[in-house]
Amino acid sequence: MTSHRLGGTLLALAASLSVVLAPTADAEPRTSTLTLAVLGPEGALHVVRLLCDPPGGTHPAPVRACRELAAAGGDFDELGREDGMCTMEYRPVVAVARGDWDGEPVRWRERFANPCLMSMGTGTVFDF
Repeated sequence: MTSHRLGGTLLALAASLSVVLAPTADAEPRTSTLTLAVLGPEGALHVVRLLCDPPGGTHPAPVRACRELAAAGGDFDELGREDGMCTMEYRPVVAVARGDWDGEPVRWRERFANPCLMSMGTGTVFDF
């Protein structure tokens, strides 16, 4: 009979620990940390750090950039503005993002025909 009581006690203890150790909805959000780089048309390299939750880093407009990324669900291909016009000059630029967004790894790279098209396609995130 003692083994039944001990087994019941261990089962109750395991159940209570699983409740205590289970993640809650109030758990702290994960900080998103990104290194963003732009290789400009003349070969100039610009690199900034963007932190979200809370916004910060060396990005000149971290609050707006984090808000745009959040609206895009962290998907860099969903960034950008829908209005505007650019000239058709060919001055290629490359935008690169590495790091993590909400705990998920980010590895993104895109080539644009000119800086204006990059700005149209990425909004504030690569505006530095």
